[in-house]
Order: sequence, then C-alpha cells, then structure tokens
Amino acid sequence: MHTAHAPGQQHTGRFAVLDDLARYGHREAVNLLRREGALGLFAHTRPVIDDFANALRDAGLQTQAHVWQLYHATLADAIASTSAIVSDVHAHATDIAIQPDWDLELTQQCRALMEQCGVMPADVQTLRSQVVPGLLAVSRDAAGQVAGSGSLLWGHCPKSPWRDNAHLGMVSIAPSARARTLGTRISAVLLQAAASYASTVGFTAACAADNPASARMLRSCGFQM
Repeated sequence: MHTAHAPGQQHTGRFAVLDDLARYGHREAVNLLRREGALGLFAHTRPVIDDFANALRDAGLQTQAHVWQLYHATLADAIASTSAIVSDVHAHATDIAIQPDWDLELTQQCRALMEQCGVMPADVQTLRSQVVPGLLAVSRDAAGQVAGSGSLLWGHCPKSPWRDNAHLGMVSIAPSARARTLGTRISAVLLQAAASYASTVGFTAACAADNPASARMLRSCGFQM
C-alpha cells in the first residue's frame, strides 16, 4: 500500500489493512476494498468481522474471506523461548543472516521464494526498510540460493494498541529445506535481534487456521493465540 495512512490503517506493503474498523468506518472500508482489491482486518473480533461482511453484501460486493489467527508473545516469553534455539544456531555456524536492507537482487530472490510458498510478499521498499523499520532474515544453501527467509516490521500499526509490538511475518522455506526446523530458527534469530531494540515490548504474528506447522513454530517461539 503506497498511499498515506488514514486513522485506523496500518502499513504492510502487501495490501490495505485496517486495525480499527470502527474508527475508519464501513463506508470508507468498502471504498478502500474496491480500490485495492484486497483488505485485511487486523486484531478484530468475530462479531466485528461478521458485521463488516454484512456491510459488504449490502454494498453488492462478492468477496472471499480468509481467516487468520492472531498470535502474540511478550518480550520476556519470546526471549525465554528462543534463547536455546539461537544458542544452537550460533553453535552450528548456521547461514542465517539478518539485515535491515539487503541489495535489490537478494530482496527479489526472497520475494520470489515467498510467492513460491504461497505468501503474498511485501513490496521491495518495505522489505528494504525504506517505509517502516524492519529486519529481513535470509538463509542460503551451499549453492548460494535463498533457502529460507522471514521478516519483522515495527510501526506497521502506529495508531493501534499493537503499535509497540514488532510483527513477525512472511517466513518462507524452500521445499528442499523443509523438515529441518529452518523456519523456527529464522524466527528465533529475528525475535532475538528485535528484542535488543528498546522500543519493542512484544511481538505479533498471524497464522492460517489450517496451518498447524506454522502454529507449532510460533508456539515454540513463545507465541500464544
């Protein structure tokens, strides 16, 4: 989303997201959906989502809903849960590296992997921390190809109660690198790195209800639904 934030909106670099539908308003939300083609509701209750679905039907919009479950970890829980994982990562000299801004070529490779894994990637500017502060973790195989990646953003919902939480997202693992806990290790390293920032009080993440592997990964890193 490249437009300026309105009250109740947040930035993801992927699609328009509202973290305060009541403040934003149903009419404006319907117009936003028409303009953007996709709209996310972040941290809303089921009754609020159902009420908005009725508003969409009243407006004559046929939409397909995807429900994701919101996870949260306090700073203390994330540090406690990931300390052993990160210590093991460092002991084995893993190839996971983290930077706020990688070069364009590598960023594009990460976006391609995300698309391959069925994840709608953020735009290049967001992944390179040029819109909101962020970190991008990259793991490469012996041939130098991206085997896994994950991102973490601050300030993506500046007006919401989650504004001091960093958001973990877009963890993507190449098929050839799965079943090796790489996603967990990438997430753990990202959370530990983010914990050193004074502004971080906790973390959020989202997981599809039909994705038990990702849910297990989040729980192992200290998240609760």
